[in-house]
Amino acid sequence: MFPERVNKFIGNTIMIVTFYVIRMLSSFIRLAREAFIGKQEGGQGKLKQPNGIMLILNVIIWSVGLLFLVANLRCHVTTIIARWGIGGIERTAGN
Repeated sequence: MFPERVNKFIGNTIMIVTFYVIRMLSSFIRLAREAFIGKQEGGQGKLKQPNGIMLILNVIIWSVGLLFLVANLRCHVTTIIARWGIGGIERTAGN
């Protein structure tokens, strides 16, 4: 539909915008968490605890973002998701 240069520019723009949206979403969740915990009694001590939940949330956010990027590169995302499921079943069965 568009010339090759325009398609490449659009693809690169989508990748850059997606990267910054993911970073912004991750930062927003972190700031909201800090504001919520900071208001609680003893919140400052809780903020210094390990951020395990933030690690899990960041992995989920980046995984969804990477799936979005792969989908925009016209790859089949369903096969990737199915492979993750099969890998999880293999890992569970292979204990």
